[in-house]
Amino acid sequence: MTNTHITFGQAIDNGLDDKNERADACACIVSAMNSHNSVTDCGLFAIAAGVAEKEGGNPKKVAGMAIQQAAMAYSGIYGSILSDENSLKISDAMLEMAKKANKAIHTYTSNEKQTDVASLTAIMVYKGTAYIVHVGNTRAYIVTGKTIKQITKDQTKEDAKTLASSLGQATDPDIENSSHPLPVDAKILLCSENLWRFANEENILKFLSEEPYAQSACDKLVAFAKTNGATEQVAAVSIYMPEA
Repeated sequence: MTNTHITFGQAIDNGLDDKNERADACACIVSAMNSHNSVTDCGLFAIAAGVAEKEGGNPKKVAGMAIQQAAMAYSGIYGSILSDENSLKISDAMLEMAKKANKAIHTYTSNEKQTDVASLTAIMVYKGTAYIVHVGNTRAYIVTGKTIKQITKDQTKEDAKTLASSLGQATDPDIENSSHPLPVDAKILLCSENLWRFANEENILKFLSEEPYAQSACDKLVAFAKTNGATEQVAAVSIYMPEA
């Protein structure tokens, strides 16, 4: 049977490290609009990773705040789509969401005298296009057939470990804002650092291209990263576009 809707999966493993230095969070929200025998799906998918830069921080809190802002933005964007407002610009709305997340986290950490920061990768999917905002070193990949492409850039310093830009780090972080056409049958993966460090592009391509179910692909990728040496939290979100 042909799948005519977006399907998705999400998985987080808490890992074995109890130092409380980093924490992941994710969210998936999908709505289906039916009109004149046609179906148009719309969805927002987000993954965040909080990092405590000094003892006593709360990375779980800042990761959750980033995801909360993404979820809150969805209702406004979807409402505009339903109202058929021609002025709606999804890319602008996503950028504004990321700015609000940065402000919320920056205010929280300033009040708590902490230096926690968060990475965020969020995607709004609508009418065959992925609208993306990205900060930090969470990642997004697109798989089409037997090819895979990373569609976000890691915002890290020369050591490839320290974040060069992140939510809460500055009043004006470097926020990627882009859009990408999605071919029929395209698959998307959002993931935290501990997944892509322990599951390379070849591994990701294998699981997403061979696994017909989005949730199973997430579960298997997270399990693979753990088996391959990941000890901290690992998170993944997979999005399978309709087959026709």
